[in-house]
Amino acid sequence: MISVLIPVKDGGADLVRCLQAIATQTVDDQMEVVVVDSGSTDGSPDRARELGATVHEIPADQFVHGATRNLAAQLSQGDVLVFTTQDAVPADDEWLARLVRALEGDGIAGAYGRQLPHEDATPPEQFFLDFMYGPAPPG
Repeated sequence: MISVLIPVKDGGADLVRCLQAIATQTVDDQMEVVVVDSGSTDGSPDRARELGATVHEIPADQFVHGATRNLAAQLSQGDVLVFTTQDAVPADDEWLARLVRALEGDGIAGAYGRQLPHEDATPPEQFFLDFMYGPAPPG
């Protein structure tokens, strides 16, 4: 099973887009989505449940980037764990299959994909993502 793990805080429309795109993924394995919500006040937990995610809620003051992701992993059932964020949207319906396929082979423990800025991303968001992943895929 593939577990897609998402920490959430007031995800709004970004979270809905993310979960809807994850739901369209074409994979050869079962998939679950686990959301750990840290005190959203915008209805994110209910939206996530409506879109098929398993939701665990924690108080906002208990959110810590690593610990919250570890909690999501502990709550999951998958043997493949995929971490993403509430504002990241798969580019197509093959994203998850490509990411999981990259794990095939001996001695491979992890894989990652580039995050590209949204069309309406602010200049600082664009700069940050270009800095982290590069403005173009590796050649």
